[in-house]
Amino acid sequence: MQPSSVSVRYDRDKLRVRLHGSIDNNSIFALCDEINLAVDYYHYQDVEIEIDSFGGVVSSLEYYLGHLKRWREERRVRISTLGMTTAASAAAVILSMGDIGHRRAYRSSRLLYHDTRFLSNNETWTKNRLEEAYKQLHETDDRLLNYLVSHVYERLIIPQAAKNAEPYRTMLMLKPNFSEIASVVDPEKLFVEMNCGDADHLQREQILAAYQALYAFDVFIPPHLACKMFLIDEITDF
Repeated sequence: MQPSSVSVRYDRDKLRVRLHGSIDNNSIFALCDEINLAVDYYHYQDVEIEIDSFGGVVSSLEYYLGHLKRWREERRVRISTLGMTTAASAAAVILSMGDIGHRRAYRSSRLLYHDTRFLSNNETWTKNRLEEAYKQLHETDDRLLNYLVSHVYERLIIPQAAKNAEPYRTMLMLKPNFSEIASVVDPEKLFVEMNCGDADHLQREQILAAYQALYAFDVFIPPHLACKMFLIDEITDF
């Protein structure tokens, strides 16, 4: 695992936090403490998190998501995110959970979304323990994926549909072809149909199905595909 570190820079009207290395208790506590200080004491309402991480611990991610909800709902803070060289696993979720319209990644960034992983540490497992572990992993995957699906659907798809925004109606007709991600034996099995047909906007179930397939595929994707799937909003060169 990468050593974790958090560094901060106070601009005149924005706090910039760089999250580097593992997503663990040390890094997430430091990240949340820095943002809490900026928001509660210095009254900043604009925070950008710069991310360079291969991911880490699920419980640390969920701790962050709890704080994120409070910053948004109680403090009206805007959380911008920037994927730098790598945003994988828990770090990719932090990237995509940034405020809609303020989620960026460098063109050269590598992004990875996948189901929860479990390390056994060479323990001996019984059938019952394996079944319980499977159940816990399934519940964790559902919970985390629904955070992201709800964020995209409620904050992007529904508002754009209400505005009848033609650029987004056009974008929603795209059909991401998973052969773009990597060469596979049977690309058709990895194709996700996101065509909304005559509907005004994508249904939540369509987004969920697309993300489930992406998570199961478990490979790095380029930023342009992340844009097509509403996981980020913009690709930047600077």
